[in-house]
Amino acid sequence: VIPTEIGNLLSLESLYLEDNNLEGEIPAQIWNLPNLTVFFYNSNDLTGSVPEEVCERVQDFSELFLQGDFGCYFTPGDNFECLLDCRRVELQCFRLTEAWFSQRGYFWGPYKFDLTSPFAVETEMYFGEYDEHGSDGMAFVLQDQSNSLVGADGEGFGYRDINNSFAIEFDTWFNDITRYSQDTIEDDHMAFLMNGDLDPMCQLATDLGNIEDGKKHKVDFVWNPDSRQMAVFYEAGNATLSLQMTVNLEKIIESQEAFWGFTASTGDKFNEHQVCINDVKFGSDV
Repeated sequence: VIPTEIGNLLSLESLYLEDNNLEGEIPAQIWNLPNLTVFFYNSNDLTGSVPEEVCERVQDFSELFLQGDFGCYFTPGDNFECLLDCRRVELQCFRLTEAWFSQRGYFWGPYKFDLTSPFAVETEMYFGEYDEHGSDGMAFVLQDQSNSLVGADGEGFGYRDINNSFAIEFDTWFNDITRYSQDTIEDDHMAFLMNGDLDPMCQLATDLGNIEDGKKHKVDFVWNPDSRQMAVFYEAGNATLSLQMTVNLEKIIESQEAFWGFTASTGDKFNEHQVCINDVKFGSDV
């Protein structure tokens, strides 16, 4: 349990409580600390809603990591919308893995997408800073099962073996000899995947060069149900790289609705993986 006495540390600027098997709710006193600008409480077993005080203090924070906690970070969605509306990119960033071996992580949105309507997810994605020895990558995933689902680590991106799913992978490790798949592009790349299978459609893969450069990269995902076009746009300097596919998402996912989110993993090599949700649009707003 997080002690309420922490609220007496008025000069406290940074508080790191991640991965400590903490339970219970976050004391309200913490959000009133006047100098607190960095707060990590991810990877615990905390409960309760994301406090409304977060939104009141949002402009004061530079870093805030919630991933891995708060079952009701997904419900009610009002708190999630509050964070998005604050337009503070750092507060919308979710660290899916640390730069360490054999990790897997996920973030799922608080509501399902209606696949019969357009949607767009605007993000910034961070793939770490280790190029030659960094791995494994991330995936944007649509699936119908659960908002607490994660697949295999290593080259699985936290996505492998998730059935009734469609994904766009961002692969940062060349798997030239592997049990599961054979990469055809040696550089970092993005490709479409289905049903937890890691064999990408080779004709639908895009070379991204090196994306493990310690920078955030703007990546947008857009679905047009009328044309059945799924598209991803990756900003690479002054150019925008895109990948599009005509696909029947309802047939693949076996539903007209799908959870949306991101998965990531590391294996024998590693990188930190983050995704920042800048905006989510539906219907006529797309």
